[in-house]
Amino acid sequence: MRRYYKQVQATAWQIDSRQPVRTDSRDHDPLRSTALAYYLFIYLVSLIMQVCFAGTNKEIWLSSLIALPALFAGILLGQLLFKKISQRVFQVLTYVILLFTGLYLLTTSL
Repeated sequence: MRRYYKQVQATAWQIDSRQPVRTDSRDHDPLRSTALAYYLFIYLVSLIMQVCFAGTNKEIWLSSLIALPALFAGILLGQLLFKKISQRVFQVLTYVILLFTGLYLLTTSL
């Protein structure tokens, strides 16, 4: 039994240490498209709820229209970066942004 366990452990170690981690962007396409569809739906529902329950005014719509060019520039930049950036770099950047956002929220709430 002990010999079998050592073989399984050695095989698992070889799989973990010798196999390259795939960071091909095609592996992430389904997750990305699902997330985009989800956020599109959620933002649409949020907008409808905002207009129905809290109301809106001319200033909000004007600010939204002014922000549209930045929105489209961000979408274009995201499309370009998605093809060039590895999954590992994306994860590190995401964690850094989350860390600074969390620190900001902590300092402003005190």
